Amino acid sequence: MRLEPVRVGAWLCLGLSLLALGACAQAPGVPKAPAEPVLRYPIAVSDTAALLQEGQRDLANRRAPLDQPLPFPRDVSGFPGEVADSVPRISAEFQLDRRVRKLSHPGWTPGWRQTLHTGLWAPAGAVIRIEVSGMAELVRGVYARIGTHSDVLRTDGQPINNDKQLRRFASVSTTQPLQAGVTELRSQYGGFLVIESPEYADGQLGLRISGAIQGAYFDTARHALADWPAIRARPSPWVTIEGRRAVITVPKDQVASLDDPIALMAHYDRHVERHEWLAGLDGEGAAHPQQAPLKQHLMWDPQITAGYAHAGYPIMATSTWRLAVPEKARTDWGNVHEIGHNYQQFALWCNAFGSESTVNLFSLHALEQEGVTSRLVEKGLYKAAVDKLEAGRIKSFADDADVWDKLVFMMQLKAAFPEQGWSLFRQLFRAYRELPEAEQRALIASRQLQYDKNFELLSRLSGHNLEAHYLHWGVPLSEAARARVRALNLPEPAQPTWRLIPER
Repeated sequence: MRLEPVRVGAWLCLGLSLLALGACAQAPGVPKAPAEPVLRYPIAVSDTAALLQEGQRDLANRRAPLDQPLPFPRDVSGFPGEVADSVPRISAEFQLDRRVRKLSHPGWTPGWRQTLHTGLWAPAGAVIRIEVSGMAELVRGVYARIGTHSDVLRTDGQPINNDKQLRRFASVSTTQPLQAGVTELRSQYGGFLVIESPEYADGQLGLRISGAIQGAYFDTARHALADWPAIRARPSPWVTIEGRRAVITVPKDQVASLDDPIALMAHYDRHVERHEWLAGLDGEGAAHPQQAPLKQHLMWDPQITAGYAHAGYPIMATSTWRLAVPEKARTDWGNVHEIGHNYQQFALWCNAFGSESTVNLFSLHALEQEGVTSRLVEKGLYKAAVDKLEAGRIKSFADDADVWDKLVFMMQLKAAFPEQGWSLFRQLFRAYRELPEAEQRALIASRQLQYDKNFELLSRLSGHNLEAHYLHWGVPLSEAARARVRALNLPEPAQPTWRLIPER
C-alpha cells in the first residue's frame, strides 16, 4: 500500500527525513488539513513515502499540546491494543525507593535501572497526571515511561531483522522526566506506565498517578493465586507479571492457559539468582552491588530490532517465543541465554573468549540446576571439539574455534577441577571486578592482555599452571605472562585438560 506524503496543513515541518524530523508548530490562520486515512500495518520497508508519512504523524502527535486532541488518530487495535472509553480512569498512590546502588565497572556498565511497575495502563491519547511528593532533589533523574516496548525499528528502507515489512509502529515508547509538583504526559499508542530511576538517591518519592486504568498486573509479592483470574480479566490488552527477581510482559492471549503465575515467576526468579551467584553478585564478599535487588524484565514484541530475542533492559523476544509457559520458563535455553548476556564482562574478557560462548556458562549452570542435560553432552560437542584439536584443525583459538568449541575450552576446566566446579567461574567474575580500575581499562584496550590475564587468573584460582591448556587451544600467551605463572610454582593438572570429554 502506497500513500502520498501527508499534507501537514497547519503543521509546518522543517527538515523532514526518514530518521529525523524537524520542529513542528501550528501556524495561525492556516486552515486545518482534511483528515488523512489511517495507515494499516504491515508496511513494506521499501514504501518510503508511507514510512515518511508515519514519521510525520508520530512527531506531530508527540509535539501536540496536551490540552489539544492528537492531530492524527492512530489505529492501535492491532498493537499495542485498544481500551474502551467506558473503562473507568483511576487514581493510585505509589512509593519509589531510590536507595538502590547498581554495580558497574569498566567493561561492564549495564543499563539496569530501578523500575517501579505501577500496573497502570495508559490508554492511547490519554493525558496522565503524576503528582510528586518528597524532597525536590529526589526527583532529579527520575522519569515516567508509557509503553515498555522500547525497541525502535528502522525506517530507512532496509529490512528489519531480515524482515521486509514493518509490522508495528516504529517507536511506541514515550518518556517524560518528572519534576517537583505535577508532571503530565501522553502517549499516542498507550501502554503500561512505569517509573524509572537509573541512579541512586538517598530517599523515597511519593507519587499520585491519575488518568490511567487498572491494568492486568500481577505481583507475586502482593497478590494471591486466587486473585489471578480477576486480574487477568482486566481490560488492558497486555499483562505484566512481577516476581521477586524478574518481570515478564506479554499480550493477554499468551496467558489464556496460564493457571499459576506464582509458579511461573519462581522459575525466572531462580534463574536470575543463579546467574547472580555465578557472576559473584549475590551479596557475599567485597563487591555487593546493591541495597535492594534489581530485576530482569523480559518482554514479547511482535517485531524487534535483532534476532529471535535479544538481551538488554528489557530483554526482548518475538515470533513463537513464549515467556508465559512454565515449563519453557524452567528449561528453555533461550531465556537463560539472554539473561546471561546481561551479566557478561564483555570488554574485560568475554568478547576475547567468545561473547556467544562465554554467555553459555550462565545457560549451562542455570539449566544444570534444573536437571537438564548439558547441551555439550547431548549434542556430542565435547568430542567434536577434542577431535578438532587432535586433528590439528584448531591452530588459532580466535580464528579456528567455533562458538561451541570456545565454550568447551572453558567447560573442560570446570571438569578438570570438580572440587571447585562452577565456583571457579564465580571466582573469576569476582576477580575481574575487583581489579584496579587502571588495570581494567588496560585490559579493555588490549586483546593480548585479555588472553594473558585470563590465563593468569584461572591458573591462580584453580591452583594449577594451565599453560598447556591455553596453548593446545591456540590461545596466544605472552612470554611475560607464562613466566609470571611459572614463578608461582603451581603444579600442572593431573591429566591433559584439553582432551577431557565430560559425560554430564
